[in-house]
Amino acid sequence: MHIVAGKYKGLSLAYDKPWIRPTTSMARAGFFSSIGDDIVDARFLDLCTGTGAMAIEALSRGASVSVGIDARLELAKQNAAKLKVEGLTLFKNDVLRALEILERKGESFNIIFFDPPYAYEGIEDVVENISRSSVLAADGVFAIEHDNKTHLPQTLNRLSFYRRYDYGQSKITVYRV
Repeated sequence: MHIVAGKYKGLSLAYDKPWIRPTTSMARAGFFSSIGDDIVDARFLDLCTGTGAMAIEALSRGASVSVGIDARLELAKQNAAKLKVEGLTLFKNDVLRALEILERKGESFNIIFFDPPYAYEGIEDVVENISRSSVLAADGVFAIEHDNKTHLPQTLNRLSFYRRYDYGQSKITVYRV
């Protein structure tokens, strides 16, 4: 697994833990292509960051800030140190708790990427929270990587369906505010 484009292009990432299902290089390339120049100078939030690949890819492609949240940060920290990534902040926390803290602090992100484990039972709660929260900027993009069995609404509060991408057993559903 490697960074697809930008400043860190071609650099390898560690991911050999059995509890990690990283976003594939193809899916990362497709997602970042779909948002185009929106990534430049953006504030990027990676929920369930795992390896840190999405957060690092965002910085590699020009995001000004990238924050990764996960209950386990070993691989993300290892990858950030190995690549000498600048601008990445990692927090060990539960997703809903982290969103609550970020909102209370007045933090806002242009792009939020959420890639929970497929067995994650709180996906609807997170989507609902994001749809109402000021953590997603007024012109923001919210994307969710999920399995084929997960069905997400076309609209939810201020979120409107934008696109869905299929990558084998995974899908990425993208919403815009």
